[in-house]
Amino acid sequence: MGQQVFRGVWPGQGGPRLWTAPRRDFKGRALAQVGYSRACTHSAQEVALEPDRDTLLDLVHDLQHDLGRYLLLPLQLLPTDAPTGAVRAAVQAALLRTRQGPTGVTSAASLWHTFCQEAGPTWRHLPAGERLQDAVVRALAWSTVAVPVRAEVVRDFTAVADAIRALRQALETGAP
Repeated sequence: MGQQVFRGVWPGQGGPRLWTAPRRDFKGRALAQVGYSRACTHSAQEVALEPDRDTLLDLVHDLQHDLGRYLLLPLQLLPTDAPTGAVRAAVQAALLRTRQGPTGVTSAASLWHTFCQEAGPTWRHLPAGERLQDAVVRALAWSTVAVPVRAEVVRDFTAVADAIRALRQALETGAP
């Protein structure tokens, strides 16, 4: 598909850079095949391609499958009377090994970061987008808690799936 040249500051690199990146989404599909516009925004903090509505919906659907569904799975597989150590291990598995496939293991934070890069900035300003960002921040914060409370973790992980669904619905209906 070719390369696209970006000018700007790559996060964490400090200073202006010139780099090329393959024009592919996080699933490895060529961007031209999934309908990305050619518009490119440049800022000192990030460089983002703005996807069209159908592509954004596809990315949100993928996020629902990869993050919304698999974030809760390790906790759902535990018995209701599981000891704290097992709950802690399930929380760590949910956050650090969220998606496992032929390409390897991907963490929740990595899935989220990739979605944010691929989806561009438009969705973030929607109320459902703000709700999703808050839910993901709360869910990812459980990786630092030594003694997680199962009910609270399930509540926060469920909030991520609900927020993704709300964003998807807002994008489908065109409502804010």
